[in-house]
Amino acid sequence: MVAAKLGVARPAQVCELLNLDASTLSRNVERMQAKGWLEVVTDEDGRSQPFRLTAQGRKLLEKAVPAWEEAQEQATALLGETGVEMLQKIARGLGLSAPKG
Repeated sequence: MVAAKLGVARPAQVCELLNLDASTLSRNVERMQAKGWLEVVTDEDGRSQPFRLTAQGRKLLEKAVPAWEEAQEQATALLGETGVEMLQKIARGLGLSAPKG
């Protein structure tokens, strides 16, 4: 989702946005690249390995987003707004989600 929004995603930026360490992001990018969902883009300085969605990755995201949105609606219906907010707060406290804001 972040790669789709950024166009060309730089690893340091994605790590900061998603509160991930570099090794976790690297492993995930490698797996998504192997499946054909992401491609690494040549960087001018060669120090970073920016990446972007492939056409196949965009197609998968277009299918996945509606299912994710439906799951969020079901969770909210089951837990209520207060319950969802509590879970988000706990997850942030544990470092399991991006900071609020």
